[in-house]
Amino acid sequence: MPRMLWMALVVWVAAGQTQIDLSTQAKNVPIKSGANLPSTCTVGQVYFLTNAPTGTNLYGCTAVNTWSAQGGQAGGGTTLQGTLASMPAACTVGQIYFAVDAAAGANLYGCSASNTWTPEGGSETVSSSGVTVGSRPITNFQTGPGLISVITDTGTEINIQSALDTAVVATLPSEQTGSSLLCTPANGSATAYNCSMTPTATAYTLGMVLHWIPDMNGAGGSTTLNVDTLGARSVKQADGVSDPSATDIVAGSMREVWYDGVKFRFLDTGSGQTSGGGSGLVQSVFGRTGAVTAANGDYVAAQVTNAAATNSSNTFIAGTQDFSGAAHTTPAIVVGAVGNLPTTCAVGELAFVTSAAAGQQIYECSAANVWTQQSGGGGSGAGAAAPVFNTYANRPACNGAATGTFFWASDISNKKWICDGATWQPVAFDMQVVEPTALAWTGTSSGGDTPAISNVAGAVQFSGGHTGGSETEGQGGVNPKTETAS
Repeated sequence: MPRMLWMALVVWVAAGQTQIDLSTQAKNVPIKSGANLPSTCTVGQVYFLTNAPTGTNLYGCTAVNTWSAQGGQAGGGTTLQGTLASMPAACTVGQIYFAVDAAAGANLYGCSASNTWTPEGGSETVSSSGVTVGSRPITNFQTGPGLISVITDTGTEINIQSALDTAVVATLPSEQTGSSLLCTPANGSATAYNCSMTPTATAYTLGMVLHWIPDMNGAGGSTTLNVDTLGARSVKQADGVSDPSATDIVAGSMREVWYDGVKFRFLDTGSGQTSGGGSGLVQSVFGRTGAVTAANGDYVAAQVTNAAATNSSNTFIAGTQDFSGAAHTTPAIVVGAVGNLPTTCAVGELAFVTSAAAGQQIYECSAANVWTQQSGGGGSGAGAAAPVFNTYANRPACNGAATGTFFWASDISNKKWICDGATWQPVAFDMQVVEPTALAWTGTSSGGDTPAISNVAGAVQFSGGHTGGSETEGQGGVNPKTETAS
């Protein structure tokens, strides 16, 4: 009897050392562990989730491929807690998680769907262009440069109103009024100017443009401009080198200036100013547009390199005009016949008569309203002096330079005359007749009066009176003429 009891005891001890699955006895199911729940499972399997909060690590497979938290977690009122980073990847509907490091009021998360945590407590999801930014119970609106935001709470809603900050952003009205570039003058001197902008400029920048209205006339020479007390900068003409002249800066007259990184330069010439610069088409002359006429302060031709001095009639009035380098020069007047020459002319004018013989087509105005044919006219052979046509009283001067020149008188019988270097001599039948310069008077009466003798256009003219008797008048060497004096 004692022997049998011992054997039974051995059997009982052995049985206590064997691992048995009491549910089915078909297989041994150990508890697996890891940081992620397996995607598949069979009912009854158990899994230890290592990264779950302490006390919530155990999961059971409650349906095929469905894990459920164990230990009263699902719907049992137990709240999980931890950091946002340690939030479980898996959850079952109804679970609650308290994120200890989330913003106050945004700590609570609920499992709204399998393995999906959703923030609770009235949080708002914010998206930008369809992309979710995040979900938070607090939304903070921050206004960037150039914008102004006004946010009000009406009690039932929150209103957000945005507008442009016109102190930073240019608007159409500010452009139309010109205020955006206006630099208002401040106290200064004729060589050191100050001005201010609205809004206040914070720095000089390359390419910045100002509409500057000086408050006093410039003195010329070295000049500076100080904008919004940023520091005085030199003011130069458009070339960036030349100082302004005394007339470049006029009180009340706007000047456009731009900053080249070191100094201010004039952009163009304003009204009443005499300098400027740049390139391209000329838009104005000395600040005037349209029909520009000379005015006080303008340059004269002598002050401008290669300028030609002319008057209002476009007549050269100074300098020497050299046309030797021109390919072609044409007289200002061209007519078909001599009879078409203008009745008036000024000395030095040229005309071209197309119907005249070759070599005799150029006429020069040798005296006021007197046209003289040039280049061989009126003589025999090339190079003979050209004749002058006019009345005898208006005959040209006869001097050494005019020797050999012919003159044709239109109002007396002796038409043709030639200059001998001092006196015009008549030519009869192409034979020179010496014009008498002295006449001898012979009288046969007792009167003995000598009449006045004059030479008019080659004709001897006597005038005078005698009381009684007959007389014989004559010129020595010429048959005497007898006249009766009264």
